[in-house]
Amino acid sequence: IMTGYYKNINHLEYDDAVYAGQSFWRFIGKEYGDALIPNIIYLTKVYKNIEDGLLYVIGKNVKELMKEWKEFYRNEFADDGAQPGYDENVIARSKKEQIFQQVKISPDARYIAFVTNTWGRKKIRIYDQTTGKQKVIFRKEPKYEHITDDTYPVIAWHPGGKILTYINEENAGMVIYFYRTEEKKTEKRNLLYFDKILDFSYSPEGSRLIFSGVKDGITDLYLHTISSGTNEQITRDIADDLHPSFLEGGEDMIIFSSNRLSDTLTNTADPLEKVGNTFSLFTYDLSQRNNVLTRLTEGQYTERFSPSGNIRKKFTYIGDADGTMNRYAATYDSAISYIDTATHYRYFIRSEALSAYDRNILSQSVDKAVDNYGEMLFNKGKYMIRKGKLSDSGPLPDHERKFSNFRQEKSALLHRADSIEQLRQWLIAEDKKRRDTLTKPLYEYYMTNEPIDINHYIFEKEKQNYFEQLWRKDYMDIDLDTGRLKLPLIRIYQTAFYNNYIANQIDFSFLNNTYQVYSGGAPYYNPGINLLTRFGVIDLFENYRITGGFRFSGNFDSNEYLVSAESLKGKLDKQFIFHRQGFFSSNDTSYFKSHTHNIYLTFSKPFTPVLSLKGTVAYRNDRH
Repeated sequence: IMTGYYKNINHLEYDDAVYAGQSFWRFIGKEYGDALIPNIIYLTKVYKNIEDGLLYVIGKNVKELMKEWKEFYRNEFADDGAQPGYDENVIARSKKEQIFQQVKISPDARYIAFVTNTWGRKKIRIYDQTTGKQKVIFRKEPKYEHITDDTYPVIAWHPGGKILTYINEENAGMVIYFYRTEEKKTEKRNLLYFDKILDFSYSPEGSRLIFSGVKDGITDLYLHTISSGTNEQITRDIADDLHPSFLEGGEDMIIFSSNRLSDTLTNTADPLEKVGNTFSLFTYDLSQRNNVLTRLTEGQYTERFSPSGNIRKKFTYIGDADGTMNRYAATYDSAISYIDTATHYRYFIRSEALSAYDRNILSQSVDKAVDNYGEMLFNKGKYMIRKGKLSDSGPLPDHERKFSNFRQEKSALLHRADSIEQLRQWLIAEDKKRRDTLTKPLYEYYMTNEPIDINHYIFEKEKQNYFEQLWRKDYMDIDLDTGRLKLPLIRIYQTAFYNNYIANQIDFSFLNNTYQVYSGGAPYYNPGINLLTRFGVIDLFENYRITGGFRFSGNFDSNEYLVSAESLKGKLDKQFIFHRQGFFSSNDTSYFKSHTHNIYLTFSKPFTPVLSLKGTVAYRNDRH
């Protein structure tokens, strides 16, 4: 809105249309109340016109609301300085329809590697800070308009700074590459067992990798030994464990971001386990191999991601304490929590803000030995990669930090959710005590000395439900169900088809364009006006596809029929087509009807979504 890119909301598409739509409904909720939004949607459905829905509920048309919408956000972002801007620290800017995905700086701070994605065309570029030149070391997939997976490839530097390791998804599996910067050679091997790798980093000695991997739909931490190719699972629960990294000076100490509620590893993979609303930082000592994590606490309702650094000094992370993802430096510390037979410590961090950007840091990489960093941001419709030094920014005083409206709204929302959860736990405990008849009979909770109301008499069988509602009258909207959902058994998939499309049209064309049979010099046959119908079915996994069609001509004599069956399962795609066509023709001596039967058998070997090797065997029979 501030740049004028959203001037015409009707012309927006893809993510821009989503963001503009969400901002518009947020504006409606803030200015006119959230309660009006369901009424607007309902009347829009009734009148089949958004203009009428807005006009009847709010009393203003779309044009007037668009002006108020823009003015609302101009006022909200009036203090936005669009920082950081484009300066000498920017080493790359994205082109049209191009996104940047990840950035990593080498341990010797010479190279900055980052990933670009242009409509699925993925590239890994290395920027040499000594020469200022870029080089593409990896490219995969064709470029065409489709929904792309912007999580691959995932990159990380070896501690020696001479090897860039990256993982990419290829042919329904994963491949890990090792690119040597000096020899300019690449080695690769298959990476088995995992469904997806979200992030990874090297151990200080360079012989192991710590993965944030997905297996069976659950994101956990895994320790991968490079020489043997084996994996050791560290966590196994429903919580998401992201951005793992080894801490320098901590031997086998790792730090990661997670939305778990408990500091104890249950390793049950319980799909119904509750998780938190925010991501916090945790550390784990691999040398001890116990089931206890250390939560690094500081404040409430703040997200923290991408931690890295030295445990004895400061480590860095990105967080949204002020409403925008900025860079922070934290000091690891502890204090005595309580003493019984032993002394128990509470661990926490003290953070200092190193940046005060108006734009989120989408990805960052900080060198652990020196203070160089690389970061990725999105500003004015383009991604950019920046370099810099931590010593140039330094800790920011509190009066220079700005807390956005988003931070205030998010804190209030999380505080409300936290309060409701605490109230729910209290109600469950009270309800449990109330139902414990060994401690106190249930009827004593219902006994009163009030006289019987004959106009509103409550029978004995109704008392429990009545007093249940009376006891919870102020908390009826809080769910106290402590039962567990029983998941259905896993069953073998049986091929099942559903309608894919149905098309009807009236025109002057054939169902299938083929060469007409030679009939001794007769002119080209025009089918005239006809009714064409095509329909298709496809199975759930899109392995099989069946298509049928027919064309009825105006004289009901020159009709066409077509049946197609496709199998997209396996390495080769196979298709069988049968086509029958009939029409009247004539020459100088006779008038006759011709029937043409075509059979096609096609085999295709796809290499990419836009490239394949195809061969077809055809048979044709003409009969007069």
